[in-house]
Amino acid sequence: MVPADSLLVSMNRSLLSFGILFLLTLFGVSCAFGQNSIKGIVTSTLGDIAETKKRAEAGDAASQVAYAYVLLSRVRNADALSWFLKAANQGDPTGQYEAGRILLMGAPAFPLDQSVQAEPASGLRWTFAAVTNHSDRARLNMSVAVGRGLGTPTDPIGAYAWLIFASETATQKLEAKIQMNNSALNMTTVDVERARALAAQFSAGHLQLPPIQVIPDGDPNLKLRGVTIVGKSSIAIINSKSMSEGESAVFQLKTGAIKLSCLKIYPGAVSILIDGENEPRVLKLSH
Repeated sequence: MVPADSLLVSMNRSLLSFGILFLLTLFGVSCAFGQNSIKGIVTSTLGDIAETKKRAEAGDAASQVAYAYVLLSRVRNADALSWFLKAANQGDPTGQYEAGRILLMGAPAFPLDQSVQAEPASGLRWTFAAVTNHSDRARLNMSVAVGRGLGTPTDPIGAYAWLIFASETATQKLEAKIQMNNSALNMTTVDVERARALAAQFSAGHLQLPPIQVIPDGDPNLKLRGVTIVGKSSIAIINSKSMSEGESAVFQLKTGAIKLSCLKIYPGAVSILIDGENEPRVLKLSH
């Protein structure tokens, strides 16, 4: 027979291990999907999943979002996106926000068939739709998209204007103010005033979708072999060369030598500009 005190110690250790595992899981999910999604993930996974799925399949938008969060908590990113899109197409602001967020940046996963490659143009459209549908969180993501050139040409003034617009909401005010202060370090006084004028138009209800920049598919002679993103550092392996954003290199191809610049690195894709061409291209990882 196991002594009572030994059994108690074993139970305490098990509970402690479970607690640590649960916290680590939440931390991993929050890092992968952002703090804005963690509340929805936790709430959804504590409910009756079978009943939620039944309502989602019947077409209930709120249940489609809830079920998508369940899938997201299992890192079934591609499946989650499909349900967010179902809700988004019904005009659900959370579905629009989450679909936009995932498509803007992409969402890597294992197994690889659950990864979502970035489609910035589509992500931008859904994020803007969420803004027009009164999603405060989407205002911040519009600033990210415009500031980083995701689906649209890079526009620092426009990005600052979206931050001002986000700072007018109770839920996003603090984060927006922090980002505004960081951005202001690299802007002139004239730029800031232009951004404020643009933000005033947003506040007056005059919202306009930024110009969409669709990047054509890449060159068959160029292969994206891998992508590594750690914090603000990104590396893409194109053919046999490792490149970071803003770096240029010469590639010897069967058709001759070309020089290209690495413009933007996404999870699972990279946009490049080949010397002599006016439009960038995108290379995608092949599974």
